[in-house]
Amino acid sequence: MNTEGATELALARALPRRVLALGGELKNTVCWASGTMTQLSAPVENLREEQNFQRFEQAARTWPAAWGAAPDVLAHDLHPEYLSSKLAQWREPGGRLQFALQQVAPPTLWPGVARIGVQHHAAHVASCCAAEDVWDECTGIAFDGTGYGTDGTIWGGEFFRGSIERGFQRIGRLRPFALVGGERAIHEPWRIALAMACTAGIAWPVPAEVRGEIAEIVRAALAAGAPNVVQTSSAGRLFDGVAALLGLRTTVTREAQAAIALEQAAAGAHGMLAALPVEINVSADGVLELDWRPMLRALWAGHTRGVALADSAAAFHQWLAGAVGHLWERTAGPATLVASGGVLWNKVFTGHLQTVCAQRGVRLVLPRRVPPSDAGLALGQAVLAAFAKII
Repeated sequence: MNTEGATELALARALPRRVLALGGELKNTVCWASGTMTQLSAPVENLREEQNFQRFEQAARTWPAAWGAAPDVLAHDLHPEYLSSKLAQWREPGGRLQFALQQVAPPTLWPGVARIGVQHHAAHVASCCAAEDVWDECTGIAFDGTGYGTDGTIWGGEFFRGSIERGFQRIGRLRPFALVGGERAIHEPWRIALAMACTAGIAWPVPAEVRGEIAEIVRAALAAGAPNVVQTSSAGRLFDGVAALLGLRTTVTREAQAAIALEQAAAGAHGMLAALPVEINVSADGVLELDWRPMLRALWAGHTRGVALADSAAAFHQWLAGAVGHLWERTAGPATLVASGGVLWNKVFTGHLQTVCAQRGVRLVLPRRVPPSDAGLALGQAVLAAFAKII
């Protein structure tokens, strides 16, 4: 990771501090921001690979010097196990530590520089705001796979209100659901489908390729609330679960494979689609909560009646876009909606979202200059940290 292949973006407003932002863990980038100038490195796929981590660490130590200045602030993700977060927060010189892929702890990164943790999904929204010149108050959505929330849970289907200069406050989310087995559920989305079906009261037949005893273990873990049952509000995992429920992908070998299969199926739909029910409630912690259970029951009922797979897949995409519009109406928020996160790669979903916003007179801002995925995360961290209060 070096200046070769970096993207330079000029901001419409000058930042009050120089910031070095370290991004996330997958598709990781480093961002250097000073005044109105930002530099975003070319992404590396996975920091858990030693060569990638070494490139990342070198960039974090040398990039600011390449522009003749030291950072005022070091920005990082809130996830305590991200290697980028660990590098940012490691302050003790010397000693032995199982740090990253090394046996010896690295020297402190930019000693004496303030550290600011930035919430993953707020950074997604801020990244799009900065790149697309949105500085006034807006409504934001961040739909992705998973990210660490301010409450220590796993987020991924979040609604915000705020601005770069004032920060973003979460005002809504998808109703959380279970990831039985944690990371394993990401590779075996039938686990997500089963958990969602059980929660929604659907008698979903577990696919034949799934061993019966494994399915029963998952059911038992759900019923008991076992420690390995992680709750998430992730929109990306919701796509995975629906894809598995409809029989498209029960297991995957690469990221977003099930969600992509659902998008591809939806692209083949023709004619009018059945409208799926949208239900929005207020959660125990006071935010609006989009309840996917009525939608799932209606989707499954249609599927068992013989609704074409393409139409079922398209109806789900249409439901989620329409639900964003309904939630925006409930918040009476600003008429600018900024959308980011990996789900925004999905052209079927963004197409429906554009229609929904046009019908409501909402200005929809999509990521165009910076990727909606974690490759754009560091830019959002940089601009939010530049204006954040330092305690």
